[in-house]
Amino acid sequence: MKILLYHEKLTPPPDAVLARARRRSHLLHKTIFWDIGLAVLLCLSGTLLLLYAPYLSQIPALRCFVPCSGSVWESLKLLYFPAAVTALLRWLVTGRLQNGILTTYATGLALTELLMTALLYTLRGITGIADIRLDMGIVCFCGIVLCIYLSCRANHQKRSNLPGMLTLAFMTAAFIRFTFAPPQIGLFL
Repeated sequence: MKILLYHEKLTPPPDAVLARARRRSHLLHKTIFWDIGLAVLLCLSGTLLLLYAPYLSQIPALRCFVPCSGSVWESLKLLYFPAAVTALLRWLVTGRLQNGILTTYATGLALTELLMTALLYTLRGITGIADIRLDMGIVCFCGIVLCIYLSCRANHQKRSNLPGMLTLAFMTAAFIRFTFAPPQIGLFL
């Protein structure tokens, strides 16, 4: 009876706390380069692809990845495809170090694409013209917002990659489908 009633307080040993701190520090050092690289990639691809889009859209295989017209839907490709490719690469490289990173990327992409859509409609409505420099600035701004969101949510993410995979697959299919058969509504014109 004395053995059943005797217990010690269950506290983690100091070594476990230090090991967890080392893992978090390693994760921060590993992911800071991913976030900076994504910001640079989004700003570069957003400006260069927008400048060379009239030439690159003539190649049928590249029409899915570059803007073919000046519509808001086509401008979202500048943000989506570089971030989606980076998400897949980050998921393959970091592996178990960041469970659920695809779900975090998919959520961040959905939010920043909504922000980009609102900014494009608002600023095009105010100025009355679709200026390429304005589009470049919006893509860079939304890319930086996406990187800030990812760096804040990296340690507080979901545990499963399945919702992120499904969301990214659905968004990719939608971009490909609506590139070749856009509906006749304002978002696609």
